Parts: sequence; C-alpha cells; structure tokens
Amino acid sequence: MSSRSCKKAVLEASGRFGDCPAFAVLEVTPEFLRHVRRRSLLVETHGLAFALEYHALDWERNDIFEMRGEMMWVRSGSFFFRGHPKHSRREVETWCVLIAELEQFLDSNSQVTFFGRNTAMLAEQYNQSVERKDAA
Repeated sequence: MSSRSCKKAVLEASGRFGDCPAFAVLEVTPEFLRHVRRRSLLVETHGLAFALEYHALDWERNDIFEMRGEMMWVRSGSFFFRGHPKHSRREVETWCVLIAELEQFLDSNSQVTFFGRNTAMLAEQYNQSVERKDAA
C-alpha cells in the first residue's frame, strides 16, 4: 500500500451536555487534503472566519448516537467537525486539526493517527472500538 493511499485520522470528540461519541474517524486521502487546502485558501483570500460544508464521518458508537448535521468547519490553516445526535441539538465537536499536521501524516508510513488531548487514551478507545466491531 502506498504511503499516500487512504488513511485514518481519529479525532477526539466532546460535547458540553450528556453522553456523546468519544471520537470520529476521518478517511484521509490526497484528494481530501487538496480539498481542505482549497477551502482554507478561500477563507484566507476572502478574509472569512471559516467555510462550512457537509461532511459525514464515522463517529464512535454511531449505532447509538446516529449523528446528524455533520459539518466541516475550515479556518485558515485548520479544520474541525460538528454534528449532533439524532433527536437532539446538543453539539458534538471534534479536535481542531492543523492542515500541516495532516499533510505530514499523509506523507508518513503510518496508516492511523490520533488528534486530541490524550492521544494514548484515544488510541486505546479506538482500538477497543475496532475490536468490538470485529467481534460482532
């Protein structure tokens, strides 16, 4: 597998109220990176605070939360995602990722990377989730 093929970035997620997914998984491809860079350039060029667009993610425990309204918020040099569980308006937000860090990951030999406060704990949660899916 080429180092620039589809990879996974696991983004820490948090919400202010109640139970929510602990993370979301983003498929990272060269095409996605180019798209995010173009959106970031648009924000910079036009002096915008951010650019918004719909983007579905693979959220942890989505069978329970059924996340809706998923939007990618692109700022100058970074992006994050927001969504909410079905039948709720409680927002869940992912960790903000620097585009430069995502580019470094895409150029690396790693197939999965983690973005968040405690990446070791995030990796453990992600691996447990994968094991649960594999066992089902």
